[in-house]
Amino acid sequence: WGCCYREYMERQLELAQQFLEQSQLPDGSWPYYLTSAQGSPEPTCYCVLALANGRISATDPILQKALNWLLSLVNADGAVVLPEDDEPHWSTAVLSLTLTHLHQQEAMRDQNIAWLLATQGTPSQPDPWNAIRMDGSLIGWSWIGNTLSWVEPTSYGLLALKKAGIMNHPRIAEAEAMLFDRACVNGGWNVGNPVVWERALDAFVPPTAFALLALQDKAPHETITAGLSFLQEESQRAYSTLSLALTILCFQAYALPTEQLVDLLLSRQLADGSWRQMTQLTALSMLALQSVTGGGNVFKI
Repeated sequence: WGCCYREYMERQLELAQQFLEQSQLPDGSWPYYLTSAQGSPEPTCYCVLALANGRISATDPILQKALNWLLSLVNADGAVVLPEDDEPHWSTAVLSLTLTHLHQQEAMRDQNIAWLLATQGTPSQPDPWNAIRMDGSLIGWSWIGNTLSWVEPTSYGLLALKKAGIMNHPRIAEAEAMLFDRACVNGGWNVGNPVVWERALDAFVPPTAFALLALQDKAPHETITAGLSFLQEESQRAYSTLSLALTILCFQAYALPTEQLVDLLLSRQLADGSWRQMTQLTALSMLALQSVTGGGNVFKI
């Protein structure tokens, strides 16, 4: 990219930053949608990462207010628990990754990690019909407690632990084996099952991107190569904005070309600086653009 194009991207990032700053709720959180008054930990974490990865200091009042809100959700075991709920929330892994990247609240981050290491999905029961082709004994992380492991929460757990420098724990080895086992026949990942009743199920971009980010330290590996090929093929089709942002982040982590995807992502930015007036989508799009303009990739291990 030439200097003029880079300056253009910087201006667009500034607009996106202003959108996030203006859409923060009074309690410090961010909602998924601009029209919502209910903050959620996932968009709040991504907004914090995007703002801190840009020009805002990690000690800025905007970010400190957001971190205070996030930390208010953490229970004595180190897990995020939503208001009026008593179940640990899967976003604990995303909070851990956020605190690691910001070098903030290390004691709390360590509690998050301890909870992640002590928590796991449940193994699946033997399938008497052999309808589902996967090793149900392999365990990662689940969306909610006492349920099966799924691709995305397992990817979040791996990213959180690896970003914290934990690379060789038995929980990591088993979660990695689970992801390799769950890979779709034609490359990539879906939410969990690769084959049902001898039918190979389709992969989807978001779980594939997160699984590849979680496994980036295991490349080269044939499953990783097949996953990257799937993303490259999908990138030639009509992409959702979420898929664009995640694929850029994934390709940047693997040192693959991103120029065409960046152009397409920028073309979808609205005049108010947002992508679809959605805070999480805007934050992830910012993180994608920051990763290719020297701002660093928050998902890079």
